[in-house]
Amino acid sequence: MKSGKQRRIELKAKKQSRKEKLSAKQLTLRESQKLPPSKLAVLQDGVIVDTTTLAPLNSYSVPDFVQRQYYIDRPFTCADCNSQEIWTAAQQKWWYEEAKGSLLLL
Repeated sequence: MKSGKQRRIELKAKKQSRKEKLSAKQLTLRESQKLPPSKLAVLQDGVIVDTTTLAPLNSYSVPDFVQRQYYIDRPFTCADCNSQEIWTAAQQKWWYEEAKGSLLLL
C-alpha cells in the first residue's frame, strides 16, 4: 500500500503528462492554422489545384476547391446502383485538370 505522499506524486506526474500532451496538440493545431493552403493540403491528404489548367467556367461563382486551393476526398452515391463511393482527390484532379471536365457538376 502506498502512502498519501507517494500517491500525490503519482497523480501530479499524470496530470503533468496530460498537460504536455494537450499543449502539444494545441501547438500543432495552431501551426496548421498558420500554414498556407498548399501546406495544409499535404497535412490533410489533399491534392493541390492548378487553376491554370482548369476549363473556363463562365460563371459568377467559384467552386469550393478553387477557393480552398486543394482537392479533398468527397463521398457520393452512385446514380446507377445507389452504392456509397468516394471520389478521391487524385480522381478529381484528373477530371477537372486533365480531362477538362465540367465544373458544373458540383
